[in-house]
Amino acid sequence: MKAQIKNLSFSYKNSKVLNSVNAEFSSGGLNFVLGENGSGKSTMLKCLSGLLKVHSGEIIVNNVNPSGVPIKERSRLISYTPQNVEYDKYSIVYDFILSGRKPWFSWRETSNDENFVYRIIAKLGIENFAMRKMGELSGGERQKVFIARALAQNAQVMILDEPTNNLDIAFQIELFRLLSEEAEKTERIIISAVHDINLALKYASFVTLLKNGKVISGGSAEDVITEKNIFEMMNVKCVITEIRGVKVMVTLN
Repeated sequence: MKAQIKNLSFSYKNSKVLNSVNAEFSSGGLNFVLGENGSGKSTMLKCLSGLLKVHSGEIIVNNVNPSGVPIKERSRLISYTPQNVEYDKYSIVYDFILSGRKPWFSWRETSNDENFVYRIIAKLGIENFAMRKMGELSGGERQKVFIARALAQNAQVMILDEPTNNLDIAFQIELFRLLSEEAEKTERIIISAVHDINLALKYASFVTLLKNGKVISGGSAEDVITEKNIFEMMNVKCVITEIRGVKVMVTLN
């Protein structure tokens, strides 16, 4: 299964944000999108999800153009979790997660939907606050709930924009380990925009590098995350080395 962006350009009024972007995302491993703030990562992912209308170019997901798909079917095809998720502070966590199942039922949830949510709550280890109100949670706890709802939606393409915001290091590792397993065991395409290059070195199978609205490199993580490309993307001198068999980036500036 693949998701493709072909010759995509996008502008906010007179400001061009994306310029002839070509990118491909695959199942079988995690897809990371890397780039500095303002590079166009979020805009590209919103175009891919169908939240923004493409000005020129084409989006193809599983051989169809999502813009021509009815909203319910599109929600089964693609899920998108933004950096800042809107929520009702009085909503119960369980109900918020269950809302991710709406594309899969007609009038109300079934026992299958409820069991699906219970399994996700257990998998993320958030049982202890599943019946609390959203407004009572810490930023990190809420972020876990947002991720849980995205998993509950069970779309073929799962897009996460900066999912590690407000998360401590232990849960960042836990999250990407879980997402890696999900990507390897299913045909789902999982795409995540991140800033942390070391997270990408550890968990990414495929990487797209953006700079000033253009793709400067894309492909396997091993081929794309290089000292040369990092310098071109961020103007940061670095060395990529191994510590106990794990690749890490160390800055030299």
